[in-house]
Amino acid sequence: MIEYALANFLRADPIVGDLCGGRIYPIRSPQKSPFPHVTYIRLGTDDIASQDGPSSLTKVMLQVDVWALSYDSAKGLQDAIASATGGMSGIPDHERWAALDGFKGRMAGRTVAAVFVGNERDGYEADAHAGDVGVFRCSLDLEIWYEP
Repeated sequence: MIEYALANFLRADPIVGDLCGGRIYPIRSPQKSPFPHVTYIRLGTDDIASQDGPSSLTKVMLQVDVWALSYDSAKGLQDAIASATGGMSGIPDHERWAALDGFKGRMAGRTVAAVFVGNERDGYEADAHAGDVGVFRCSLDLEIWYEP
């Protein structure tokens, strides 16, 4: 599944992996997961067609949520995800910004034609993991075109 490929790509990124300790989970985090952590959920899937007919590509929409006890921590991890390189070396710091947006190539063994970073949203909500303290959530929408 492309979701697992994305999670492994993000874990391999030295900045993302360091900030979240590799805690990247499908749909929801386990109870009492340390903060910050990341969850992702599939929002939809479409087969891609061109004017010539069907193509070999599939488009998936994912929502990636960052959960943290402070807004700065959540926003910092969200920015790190948007600039993730999956551990690829040789990318200068000034070119890291939004490296995931427009990414194409291999992502944890999958051939990815394109990644587009879409909407970003911020929020705050009460969470049983944090007891009486609420948590901050910063979300990113990703569109990934890949070969299944």
